[in-house]
Amino acid sequence: MLSIVGASRCGGSLIALSWALTASHCVYGVNAQDVIVGYGIHNFNDTYSDPITADKLIIHPDYNNETFENDIALVHLKTPLTLGYTVLPVCLAEFPPNVGRPGVVTGWGSLSSDGPYPDSLQEVAADIVSNKECNKTYSKEGYPITDGMICTAKPNKGTCSGDSGGPLVYEYSKGYWEQVGVLSLDNGCADKDYPSVYARVDYYIDWILSEVRGCE
Repeated sequence: MLSIVGASRCGGSLIALSWALTASHCVYGVNAQDVIVGYGIHNFNDTYSDPITADKLIIHPDYNNETFENDIALVHLKTPLTLGYTVLPVCLAEFPPNVGRPGVVTGWGSLSSDGPYPDSLQEVAADIVSNKECNKTYSKEGYPITDGMICTAKPNKGTCSGDSGGPLVYEYSKGYWEQVGVLSLDNGCADKDYPSVYARVDYYIDWILSEVRGCE
């Protein structure tokens, strides 16, 4: 889990020694050198003890800043990270997760609507829900749930402001986890009527790999 401070306070994931995955809206309209990435930390404030800046941002070319469609981006780090116990790249999903199964999302987002931000990293398990179910509420708000999105929901628990860009991981088999989502959108905090919405990693896997390999 990475902390990414760009257009806002966000999260991200390490996918290669020099690459982070996050949401487009976290770095939209920001210069790469103004994006600070924290790594190998549990306490958010520790990120500033040894910050790394970005030197390149790749926002999905079809990102829509009004509807949050294609809300996925890559951050190239100015200095490659060194692998260690607390610094490891995540495996990226090539297949969508099963509806009804739980995933786990992590972040340093607000603990409640307009509430305080925690110092320590938080996590919550929430069930994958169908896009049809998710679209019942979001379509009314002008945020259509597309094929490139997945959603999670859990009563009284969920994501909040500051969690955007963070990874949703899913256990495909015992002990084997992959990142299936990048947090994009929520309406309120753990609102029972509004699931959390993510960019679906397997949907964008070809784009991710082509950009990373093309730049190395």
